[in-house]
Amino acid sequence: MDDRKACTRCGEVKPLGEFTKDKSNRATGRRLMCKACEKTLRAARYAQRVTRGEVPEFGSKTCRRCGTLKPFREFYENKNTSDGRGSYCKSCMAQWQRDYKGSLDPDARRARVRRSNLQAKYGITVDDYAALLQIQGQKCAICSRRWTATVEFHIDHDHVSGAIRGILCGTCNRALGMFGDSIAAIERVLAYLKDPPATLG
Repeated sequence: MDDRKACTRCGEVKPLGEFTKDKSNRATGRRLMCKACEKTLRAARYAQRVTRGEVPEFGSKTCRRCGTLKPFREFYENKNTSDGRGSYCKSCMAQWQRDYKGSLDPDARRARVRRSNLQAKYGITVDDYAALLQIQGQKCAICSRRWTATVEFHIDHDHVSGAIRGILCGTCNRALGMFGDSIAAIERVLAYLKDPPATLG
């Protein structure tokens, strides 16, 4: 296959890399127009839509909440939208967050934060957490301290692989962390407790 082709708009012969891929074009696998011409054409069409009042001038957009036309700097960046900006302006987004948080009672807010943390840090749901705790008999996997709503329990995970190992009470989780998850260090502790070097009194 020839690695160059002519653009149907400007007529220039360019490398295939200058054309956007197009699987529907069986001959070359590329679009008919080069990327530069496509960009120019898109800009011209957008300018026509601006003139007709169909869309705002580039660099500004209308907030979907307050309906006000504002410059891009008044919107947060969002890679998932066509213009790279959020649908709500910064002022409306801040108000929306205040309204949303205010609508939640303290218990509901804590539950929402917990769901978010479990998913973000460990990739599990609240149901996954409950199932793991059930496997452990509703208690700490090390000291067997029973779980209650007022006892602080933590997800314990391998800091190298990220794999979840179990659920521990706050005391055991901190102790494990202090030993750096070192089996050798913990074995030395066991040896020390079984045969201390000195016993006074």
